[in-house]
Amino acid sequence: MTDRNGPYIELMCGVYTDNQPDFSWIQPYEERNFTQYFMPYQQVGVVKNATKDAMVNVTLQDGKCR
Repeated sequence: MTDRNGPYIELMCGVYTDNQPDFSWIQPYEERNFTQYFMPYQQVGVVKNATKDAMVNVTLQDGKCR
């Protein structure tokens, strides 16, 4: 999906859903609320897992976790 078959990331914004049918038309006067968190991660590298409190990039190198 890249011009040169390199790493690819697609940043997504908006409400999280694990199932596309969750998206539907809302009724008049109906409201839906959600919270987004934006965090700087440039020095972390490739984020392997994250919560709203922390991000982790763990790699195994020479038998040690880094």
